[in-house]
Amino acid sequence: SSLVDIFTKCNFVIPNYQRGYVWQENEWKNFYDDVKSIVEEKFKITHFMGNILIKKNQDGIYEIIDGQQRLITILLFVKAFETVYNEIKPSLRKKYISKINEYKLDVNDSDNIFSSILTYQSYTERTTTNKSSEYIQKAYFELVKYIKNNGTPIFKKTIPTDESLYRLLKRLIFIEINIDIDHNPYLIFETLNARGIELNIADLVKNHLIEHSQNKPFTNSEWNRITNGFSNDEFEKIFQFFYNSTNNKKRLLKEITANINNQSSVNDFLQKLLIFTNNYENLSDM
Repeated sequence: SSLVDIFTKCNFVIPNYQRGYVWQENEWKNFYDDVKSIVEEKFKITHFMGNILIKKNQDGIYEIIDGQQRLITILLFVKAFETVYNEIKPSLRKKYISKINEYKLDVNDSDNIFSSILTYQSYTERTTTNKSSEYIQKAYFELVKYIKNNGTPIFKKTIPTDESLYRLLKRLIFIEINIDIDHNPYLIFETLNARGIELNIADLVKNHLIEHSQNKPFTNSEWNRITNGFSNDEFEKIFQFFYNSTNNKKRLLKEITANINNQSSVNDFLQKLLIFTNNYENLSDM
């Protein structure tokens, strides 16, 4: 499916238990180079963007399990395009941009940076309080800079209207995977190992715990309390020690998620993990 096909069918939300936006300069530049190659080849080629893993929840809302980094970046690119061409070509038609701006992706962004960039006609830099918001804001300004390219915009005469932006988005191809409510999306995600920054086992287990919790805000805050003060790599090591397993990642994840499927088992797992991390920290301080 093309990006246009995907967004035409439904709107999406990124669940609040998902990690935030983590792409940085290397990923932004790679993405930009990909879209630039499509333009340079006069839209005769497509570019494969990887898998997008979607789950329709019980409320009928489509959740993005895998693919949020790419989708956020693409929508930021659209806004960056609109920003640049409002500056250098005020007469730019808005027919297709108006259509693209109807694409809905609700992002768990406590600073409201993402929606502000997409909504405000002229976005200016704001103070951020978390890394996800910081990276979203940086991505937008970097993409603006890439498109301007020191006064020689990538699109030049090749892209005189916003119709060409629409054509570009139709050349971005995804493998769209829809999963049922009964399926475990994180096992599928881990198996696919889609393009992007891979989640580690601790991330995947956190998602599974919240998925099966009747009190999602509590479970999320309790996990954050346990992991507070540890880097991602450090806590991943601690978590592997905690589970005391020599199995590979896929085997470990399957074993954990098979045994946690209700609030009681979620609470029991968190309590054991809390005790272990406290003991680990105390031993490290000796």
